Amino acid sequence: MMYQKFYGTKINTMKHKKHVTLASLITKHYEKLPAAERKLADIVLDFPGELASYTATELAELAGVSKAAATRFFKRLGFASFEEARRLARDSQNWGSPLYLQSKNQLNESPSQHIQQYLEEEISNLTKTLNDISFDELEDICHSIVKAKRLWVLGYRNSQYIAAYTRWQFIQFRSNVSLLPSGPGETLGEYIAEISKDDLVI
Repeated sequence: MMYQKFYGTKINTMKHKKHVTLASLITKHYEKLPAAERKLADIVLDFPGELASYTATELAELAGVSKAAATRFFKRLGFASFEEARRLARDSQNWGSPLYLQSKNQLNESPSQHIQQYLEEEISNLTKTLNDISFDELEDICHSIVKAKRLWVLGYRNSQYIAAYTRWQFIQFRSNVSLLPSGPGETLGEYIAEISKDDLVI
């Protein structure tokens, strides 16, 4: 299946390639799409994450095209079936892209509703974080941070900004704190040989 082509052996041999997304596949073919298929493309590009909640028939009706046009559209993108495209959309939601988490319902929300929703989500995240860790666990973590020979702080994607800020906080009270990776173009591979059993990686 084409889905396995994206997420099976080929993706394993190209671990550093850009994550395959529905939006990137559509963008690649967009200029050559027939008019009916381009209507579908526009619908999906606006809210790619919502593809996971539609059937092929519902999506075709939403775009005002035939189901046959929808079938041709997804085959043109390289999928053997519409279900494979839905699975790709669901996977993209799981890795947290804001584009794939956005829904049409949010268009009707006022700015104050957006702010309120944001506050509720932040409060919920903080509450879950603190409720899921005991004081003894927190104390053990603090002792490990202080006693480690070297401290490595690792952050991928947007988390790298948080990792950099965390390092800045830790160097206020201890030495040997390093950010991973520390510079543009670097990977974990440049540093992993230096990490010892007496170190701590966050």
